[in-house]
Amino acid sequence: MLSSIRRAGIDPRDIRWIVTSHEHFDHVGALAALQKATGARIAALATQKAALESGRPHRDDPQFAVLDPIAPAVVARTLKDADTVAVGSITLTAHATPVHAPGSTSWTWRSCAGAGNCRTITYADSSSTISADGYRFSNHPARVAQIRRGLPVMAGLPCDILLTPHPGQSAMMERFAGRKPLSDASACRAYAKAAQVRFEDRLSDEGRK
Repeated sequence: MLSSIRRAGIDPRDIRWIVTSHEHFDHVGALAALQKATGARIAALATQKAALESGRPHRDDPQFAVLDPIAPAVVARTLKDADTVAVGSITLTAHATPVHAPGSTSWTWRSCAGAGNCRTITYADSSSTISADGYRFSNHPARVAQIRRGLPVMAGLPCDILLTPHPGQSAMMERFAGRKPLSDASACRAYAKAAQVRFEDRLSDEGRK
């Protein structure tokens, strides 16, 4: 990761803030090491903070039984939904979207490449509702309510250019390569709708077992 940052022409010690997607080891397992290497501060939703600082996932996470612990990291700033983090000329807005994990966070910001050429960039966190074997969402109504609250938020994000943690979820690499349109105002709605269908199918399947 540090070598990639340097190849982009950025000195890792110039990084001031680190923001996160969600509190699973495959997304934040290197967070503490990155924080140590850069000296940057971490900003995260309160829902994430306990997991990031303890190094252990939430017990109410559907994937809890298969999640590895991470090295604990210090959260310098605890965010609320719709709080912002200013990074130079860019202001990131945090959106609580507790679909994939309790602390899942989506981010939006405006990026300009010259006068009049500005785009809204939306990072929508993972919309998949997977779980450890044996977990039944239908036995956890509070978790179901979180997902049903988070998906409409994803759908309503000001989507111009959509980024997702797993490129295949949004044809991201095809769009970057020019094989599909890069910008699509309906992308966030389509992303959330597909996830909603999958989740409701999962609940229906559980009801038949």
